[in-house]
Amino acid sequence: MKKYPIKNTGKYKLAFTLFFVILPLALLGGAGFCVVAAVINLKIVPVDFDALAIGGFSIPRPLEIIAAVVLLALSILLFSRIRKYGSPSGYGFYRCSRAFNKAAGALLTETMQKYAGLSAGKYVEGEKETRGDLQHCLTLVRRFKTFNTKSDVQNKFEAAVFGEMKEARRALDAPGFSQEAFGASVQSMRALAEKLLSSDTPKSYQGNGTYAFVSYSHRDAQQVTKIIGQLQTAGIRLWFDEGITEGDDWMNHLARKIDGCAAFVMFQTTAYIRSANCLVEIKRAVKNAKTIIRVILDDCVLPEGLGMYLDAIQGIDCRAGLEGKLQRLTTLLKPASGSGG
Repeated sequence: MKKYPIKNTGKYKLAFTLFFVILPLALLGGAGFCVVAAVINLKIVPVDFDALAIGGFSIPRPLEIIAAVVLLALSILLFSRIRKYGSPSGYGFYRCSRAFNKAAGALLTETMQKYAGLSAGKYVEGEKETRGDLQHCLTLVRRFKTFNTKSDVQNKFEAAVFGEMKEARRALDAPGFSQEAFGASVQSMRALAEKLLSSDTPKSYQGNGTYAFVSYSHRDAQQVTKIIGQLQTAGIRLWFDEGITEGDDWMNHLARKIDGCAAFVMFQTTAYIRSANCLVEIKRAVKNAKTIIRVILDDCVLPEGLGMYLDAIQGIDCRAGLEGKLQRLTTLLKPASGSGG
């Protein structure tokens, strides 16, 4: 059974002092020595005027200057880490979070593989939901890149999440495996993971008001998620799939969300056009005469049939970036959020 990767930050505090304080100071001293040697031709042993002799070897003055620049650059680079981490403790917290990210992903992958082996070839009630919860947690862990450098509060939270993951993994090895107990453990793990790992990511609208449906390829998730966050900050209600695993029930849920939306936003890219699921979504929106807003993110050629319809809809061309385009997109989407006409 894997253990939480780091229980304390002591060794990283020592590493911070050595690598980001003592070492750059030594490099800075070396750079200063090279500068002095080059400028005033410091001589350790008698040498000719144009070189510095050290241990019997002559070092041309240009190399001294190059060495000084390199050592100075390295010292500045290492000193800049102090600004990033803030303190030895901050560096320790950062390394804790990095280790959590790696270890949690490995533990979840191992749990999913073990669970797949136990349920292979059998019908187990609740299996589909449990698989979805596990996959969702793994997706959250892989996206978790906001590493903490401020306090140990987040690290304690990470340890709690890792503890839930260990409990779920341990349940698979217990005598008389219980799907109900395992499913409950995984649900608890997902709830805790979402509270920690989803704090900085956009959330899909879950209310009863009007909303816009976001259709995008998961290959473009990083770019689209950033735009979604900016639109939500402007007060736009958006529904999107947040990476939940697919299945018959999920496709029915997608269909209902498309049917109920006030506007359909498609992020048009090459990956979008090549996605069978994305084409199903846009075709349903067309069939139901939804207001379609095209956001063009890259150069792509629409399929002939779909192009006949969409070419008549003016798109918001964001291929050169969002500058000046986000306000227009926000204005178009405000009616779909019940905040203007």
